[in-house]
Amino acid sequence: MRYDTGDIDVEADAELTPDAIELRPKTGPPLTIRYVDIDSANAAQYRIRLQLFPRGEIDLYYFGQKYEAFCEDLFERRNASLVKELFLADRQRIATFKGRFTRIGAPAAEGRIDLFPRTIVFFPRWADPFFLRIAELAAVDPDVANYRVTVVADETIVVDRLGLRFEEFVERLRRTREMMERRCANMLDMLVPGAGALAPKMLDGEVIEPAAAGEFWTRLAALVCATDQRRASYAHVREIATAPLWLGVKEIGGSDTDDLSEDPPPGTQHMLWYYAPVRDMAVHEVVSEEDHATYVYRAGVVGINRAWASVQFRRAVLIDPDSYPAAYRKLPRLRALAGSLVGRAIHNERWAEQVDALVSSS
Repeated sequence: MRYDTGDIDVEADAELTPDAIELRPKTGPPLTIRYVDIDSANAAQYRIRLQLFPRGEIDLYYFGQKYEAFCEDLFERRNASLVKELFLADRQRIATFKGRFTRIGAPAAEGRIDLFPRTIVFFPRWADPFFLRIAELAAVDPDVANYRVTVVADETIVVDRLGLRFEEFVERLRRTREMMERRCANMLDMLVPGAGALAPKMLDGEVIEPAAAGEFWTRLAALVCATDQRRASYAHVREIATAPLWLGVKEIGGSDTDDLSEDPPPGTQHMLWYYAPVRDMAVHEVVSEEDHATYVYRAGVVGINRAWASVQFRRAVLIDPDSYPAAYRKLPRLRALAGSLVGRAIHNERWAEQVDALVSSS
């Protein structure tokens, strides 16, 4: 095969290792391209074009009869790397389907669909994967006459060519969503008896405000005020807030399944957090971890929370963006969140002063 960087065009041998493409020209040093450094990859007309991070692109061509096999292997390995880097995969994959899917404004693509308890991941053949969160599903509408399924979340995806698994696909999506609601209801009922009724509004870490929580708000808020320090923090941010606070709770651990035959036992570990809107900013406080900081963003609460949810609520990703470059490059919500960070306040004797200074910044 050959590769063309724009500056050089050489003949080389190519090997796909677990983490990278190794290009070994007949003369000169080898070139290693890590899968996580490939910003986008597209294959067409017997050429593979790779857009690279932090800059540049490279074309691979002259594969001969090995072209299709090389494409399949390359995209499978890169997709596996992206799924890991973007935290798309849960511990257990529920099902895999083959079909065709169409995003608004994009051409239809054949490929694979992996269903996890919290995400649906679409793998177009020879192109970048993308995903939808189960918690954000607004509708799963089957068109039986045309064997098409419209999946509505923050974007709309039309899926067809599922073959004999059309009905199974619809059932699995609905069942996975239903199991998520049942797990959430069990968790909420354990923490605040009767609060399971809020499960559809609090799926997988979705946040809620007092008007939506109704009679359960006071007892939910008590969960984030379990110590004197947390009560003082909560009181301070409530005092400076210019709109009602928002609260989130999420089960940590537990088994992942879409089996509805019996309810899973409720988890015993939970992540708890809240937001205080202050004009065009939001104060973000996670109360379920020690030695934490309070983050202030110039963004809306729902947008912050959904960006955090896109990496399955891994706080480390918010704390240290430089350690997760692929996630910030490939997830627009997360990238926007990084740009909106005003600063953080460390929990010490000057914490309240730090928070006040951050929310007073222009």
